[in-house]
Amino acid sequence: MMSRNIKENNENIIEDNENLSPSQSDEDIDVYDEPEYEESDFDDDDYPEPLPRKKKKKKRHKLRMRLKVSASLIMLSIIIGVSIVLAVTAIYLGKEVMGIDKSTKTYILQIDEGASTDDIVELLYDNNIIKVPELFKFFTRLQKADEKFTAGEHQLQPSMDYSAMIKELCTKIEERKYDTVTFPEGTTVYDAAKILEEAGVCEAKSFIYFFNTGCDMSDYTFAKYLPSTSDLQFCAMEGYLFPDTYDFYLDEDPEVVCQKIFTNFDKKFLPEYYTRMQELNMNINEVITLASMIQAEAGRTEDMKLISSVFHNRLNDPDKFPKLQSDPTKKYVEEVITPNTKVKNDNMNTAYNTYESAGLPPGAICNPGSDAIEAALYPETSNYYYFYANIDTKVTYFAETYEEHLANEEMVQQQYAEAEANAANEE
Repeated sequence: MMSRNIKENNENIIEDNENLSPSQSDEDIDVYDEPEYEESDFDDDDYPEPLPRKKKKKKRHKLRMRLKVSASLIMLSIIIGVSIVLAVTAIYLGKEVMGIDKSTKTYILQIDEGASTDDIVELLYDNNIIKVPELFKFFTRLQKADEKFTAGEHQLQPSMDYSAMIKELCTKIEERKYDTVTFPEGTTVYDAAKILEEAGVCEAKSFIYFFNTGCDMSDYTFAKYLPSTSDLQFCAMEGYLFPDTYDFYLDEDPEVVCQKIFTNFDKKFLPEYYTRMQELNMNINEVITLASMIQAEAGRTEDMKLISSVFHNRLNDPDKFPKLQSDPTKKYVEEVITPNTKVKNDNMNTAYNTYESAGLPPGAICNPGSDAIEAALYPETSNYYYFYANIDTKVTYFAETYEEHLANEEMVQQQYAEAEANAANEE
């Protein structure tokens, strides 16, 4: 609409100009009055479309600079990240090689004859002695030790550096002085400590300390079944020194001595024993304590299961037989607890003496062998509640009633008298 009005006005102006005479001056001509338009005469469509603004070169330059800075920061971050990872890895591997911040626990490894480097490295890795097998292999090649590893027993600690480990693995057992030590059935921990000290293996006091409280027990299956230690227990690990023959190095680390003994007990206490003790509603401490009493009471292996039946029968009938009345428990108080206690503990002494206290003692009174442990877990079925043994002949006599028990006691005393008379006649 605006276009049409403008066109009409322009045509009128042209007509007026044509009617002017040449002699007329500019002053005679009326000044052109611009027509006035109402705002309503314009539509939005009458306005031309605005041209797009051109981007300035300066802005494009700034954008390129920002992109360059961002890329540089990303690259710098990657470089720093990679550097940190490499530094951490280098520190980790360095600490691994040097044994820094690693366990000082001693592991006893048995290297088989003909074992390859891969076999040995796998053994080290499985026992958590090394954490990077390929790195250890590299060091063995670097030191040309592949063909120098020796079979036999080796003692290693994760805290040892790789060079020390390789040196230990290359040391022959013949180059060390060792002694063969035997602990018989019924040995107490104090007996064992004396035997070790006399053999030059380790000091008795150090052994007793590590055996009872100073040894890491986390690797042993039986230790997972141990109940909390009672304040009335005299020797916490009495009963777990398995009677056997051992080879110990002279001046051995007492912790290593204990590990050898506990490892042997762990092997000898069979998996089915754990199931059986649960069937009997007994914990491992009760089983070993009962086995120690059977070991101390029995003169012959063939009597052990019947002796066990007497104790089980009494334990299952506490109303009639509240006390086990086992002589060796009283002897343990007199010969082991009292001499090795600085301050007398009447409560402990009473708890161990089964003539004074009910049920089992707080802990074992000696270290039982396999036969005694089997007897404790698998007693004979019987109606016996008493037994009396001839110490000289090792024969044990059993009774169902107290009257029968007294008769057995009288018979044994008669046997002693006859044996003494025969000995006198022979002289």
